[in-house]
Amino acid sequence: MLPKKIIQIVLYGIGLGSLAAVIYFAGPFIAIGNWRPLENETVRQIVILLLVAGAAAIAGFGLFRRRKAGSRSPKASVAPNRR
Repeated sequence: MLPKKIIQIVLYGIGLGSLAAVIYFAGPFIAIGNWRPLENETVRQIVILLLVAGAAAIAGFGLFRRRKAGSRSPKASVAPNRR
């Protein structure tokens, strides 16, 4: 189970890095009319930062849901004995 998770994390990292590289290098070539929204390097870095932050938020939310679901196991729901 653990090697599968490691491979999944590595592949997500490669995909996120590839998408960041496309934004950084191909961004100046994207134009809407005469407007080039990703021509400025700072704007491209902000877009990449938002992309990484979004991916981290999605991963963190998934981890939060798994941990919350794990705490609802039958052992955790049993009340302790009172004397």
